[in-house]
Amino acid sequence: MIGNSHIRKIILASIILISLLLVGAGSAAFAENGPFPGTEDVFLKISNDVRFDNTGNNTYYLPTSLGTESMHISERYQKSSSNPAVVINNQSGTFYVYETGGAGYIDNVVLMIGVSGDISDDFNIKISSSGYVWEPVAQNSFKSLDFGSVATYKTDAISTSFDKSDLLYGPVSLRPADAAGLTFYPTQTVDEQFYVMLVDLDVGTCTVANGNLINNGCAEIDYEISGVTGEVTFIPYGYRDIPKNDPKQVLGWTAASTEGITVECIETPVTEPTQSPISAFLIIAGIMGSAYLVARRK
Repeated sequence: MIGNSHIRKIILASIILISLLLVGAGSAAFAENGPFPGTEDVFLKISNDVRFDNTGNNTYYLPTSLGTESMHISERYQKSSSNPAVVINNQSGTFYVYETGGAGYIDNVVLMIGVSGDISDDFNIKISSSGYVWEPVAQNSFKSLDFGSVATYKTDAISTSFDKSDLLYGPVSLRPADAAGLTFYPTQTVDEQFYVMLVDLDVGTCTVANGNLINNGCAEIDYEISGVTGEVTFIPYGYRDIPKNDPKQVLGWTAASTEGITVECIETPVTEPTQSPISAFLIIAGIMGSAYLVARRK
């Protein structure tokens, strides 16, 4: 028969274990890298798997003075060389990314997501992407490709939910592009700061002569946001694999500071309460603590 002293030791050990589990459960990384290491000539970590992971460290390299004339983001897939920034309040929807420069393509699109305001521990953003993929070639060879035979349209190239721990950088008020940096959206206030993730969309965007392309060759992005009261801003960055398999994996293009899609999240959608693991641990800890006190009195 187990004595009261043994019971007390077991209960104490259990309470300590539960406390450690509680600490671990609440220690998810958030902005673990702090602010950006700079606004140009930097390597930045990606919150999902990098498509062209030439270096094996899941980063992309942003060089000095990114091109800001040819990358665009819009609620429509009709291509235009100018898309004024928009502010909307739809916490789910669709937008498109495309390129209008002379090259006619971006091998891969990376989406920067900046979040400001009250970010709850239940923050979640689901990103789904669709678009064309192809084996990268030298820039001067792209326009001569038989695009219909070498490219594939991927639906749901990624379909991933990201949480607060995926916001790897912040707080920041400027995003990488050049020595001065760019704001996240034109009407951004002086004291507004963002926490940031970068998401590899795993698709490119292209314009080909006489091409009958889905969504005019744009990358399509669907999003769903919850758990934040504030602003969520989407800004595209573009990667070309030139020279092929460059170890620096250059993200050399982005949208101008006059472009971007910002979602005003005024109210966090209400969800049905669920019993979290932490709540269960607290209940068990309470029961064990009570049992300990009872055993101690005997």
